Amino acid sequence: EAWNWRYGVFNQRLIQDEGNYISDHWQLEYAGRIANTFWYDEASGGRGYGHWAISGTYANPDGSAETEYSDATIGIPGRAANEAQFRQRPEARSISRWLNTGRIAGADDYQLLGLENVWNFGPLQIVGEYLNIWMERDPGTVGGDSDLRFDGAYLYAAYFLTGEHMPWKRSSGTLDRIKPIENFFLVDTCNDGVQGGWGAWQVAYRVSYADFNDENIFGGRGLSHTFGLNWYWNAYSRMQFNAIYGEIDDAAISDGDNTRLSDGTTPPASILSGNYAVLGMRFMVDF
Repeated sequence: EAWNWRYGVFNQRLIQDEGNYISDHWQLEYAGRIANTFWYDEASGGRGYGHWAISGTYANPDGSAETEYSDATIGIPGRAANEAQFRQRPEARSISRWLNTGRIAGADDYQLLGLENVWNFGPLQIVGEYLNIWMERDPGTVGGDSDLRFDGAYLYAAYFLTGEHMPWKRSSGTLDRIKPIENFFLVDTCNDGVQGGWGAWQVAYRVSYADFNDENIFGGRGLSHTFGLNWYWNAYSRMQFNAIYGEIDDAAISDGDNTRLSDGTTPPASILSGNYAVLGMRFMVDF
């Protein structure tokens, strides 16, 4: 219950999208994670705990691009489309990915390193995670003489106003299901009165950033702040309210399928910067 590890070997191609596989390159990815719960307060039923983990990936994408793609810079018929692309929506659903490197021509292989840490003190929880990607590109391709680095991170703090705590599942080294001290309910007492329960109320704040810009790749830099209010009716239903403010800098315009030319030796002509605000609400039931 103190140590957890998992690992896997993957094909980066999403076959369910294409319906077939025609390639002489597997684009394999090897991924793993090791985690440790170094502190768990048995006396309080796990209201206090500490955790860290390290995750890593080695991936070998196909640096070429199919000739059918508008951003193809190395047309090699029969090769699988290059899966070296990093993109992300804001912290609410949007039609397109606002941060997007496009398919990176000449991508040879890349390594990802992730670091995570969790501290829980009764109703207060603090969580942070950092990810870094190093990419090598094939010499001879446009822009391929320089390697790339992208990174991102988040930090959040959450507090239960009603005294609950975020449970920890030691068998998997992951956060567990929240169980309110008193479920939310309203009942008629039949004596001209109504009795009810509050459920669990939690306030939270998160700051996150991502940097998808390096050398001739302009996927954008993003910074966002999220204020959250979570209302857990019981262990299986909840309402969530988010107010998000974010900024994006130096992002190249993407075309309709979220790919972008990344083969220029100079920055693309259309570079955007701006800010946004999002209000979101979700009602969720799981069973």
